[in-house]
Amino acid sequence: MSDAKIDRLAQDLLRINRGEMEVSEAKRLLQGIDEVELSLAEQRLLEKGVSPEQLRGLCKVHLEVLDRQVQDLKESTGPGHPLHTLISEHELILGFIDSVEKVAKAFSTKSSWSKDAEEERLLEILVESAYELVETEKHHQREEEALFPAIERQGITGPTRIMRLEHEELRPKKKALLETARKARQMEFETFNAKLQELSSFIAFNLREHIFKENTILYPAAFKAINDPFTWEDIKRKCDEIGYCCFTPAM
Repeated sequence: MSDAKIDRLAQDLLRINRGEMEVSEAKRLLQGIDEVELSLAEQRLLEKGVSPEQLRGLCKVHLEVLDRQVQDLKESTGPGHPLHTLISEHELILGFIDSVEKVAKAFSTKSSWSKDAEEERLLEILVESAYELVETEKHHQREEEALFPAIERQGITGPTRIMRLEHEELRPKKKALLETARKARQMEFETFNAKLQELSSFIAFNLREHIFKENTILYPAAFKAINDPFTWEDIKRKCDEIGYCCFTPAM
């Protein structure tokens, strides 16, 4: 795909998201391009200063196509394929984020410890969800040590570099959230709540953004670029050696 065509598609995406294109025309345009073309256009927008947050706020018709793209990729690979496993884990990780946010929202309305059954339930959910988020390290390790090197050998290096940096940025925040959850009763309420709100907000925003970019840009590009089945078998073997998360769906 030529640079000029990528630029045109990127500009069309901006027009769609600004409401400058009729819905019927937008659907025809988006349904006529493949996942890699869409991924390259989104990457071009990121390179030109469009924030990942803005990409996540894309109009409904574009989001429908992105969701279809992720589900099509998952179906195309099938259970046991490294990308299918990673996408399935992403779906569960998003649920853990939702749980942390709900707990943080509940505590944001409180001014002191109540030490009742409901509060205990919230803390239990927080500990469990924070633990699951820390458990995502196996997910990231499989990406960094099995998938990313194979992608980089195809000449795709920018996105993997960014993903590694984001893993490093998120790692201490997730550990801090789990520590805060486990030591909640040892803290003054104001101290606990301040840490909870700061950490949950950071993790929710940045981890959702991270997953969005991997699902809609990196994974489709990897699937297109790596067309040798033996390479995918090698990636799977390395993933098996590294191991899986406690929440990884059965393959």
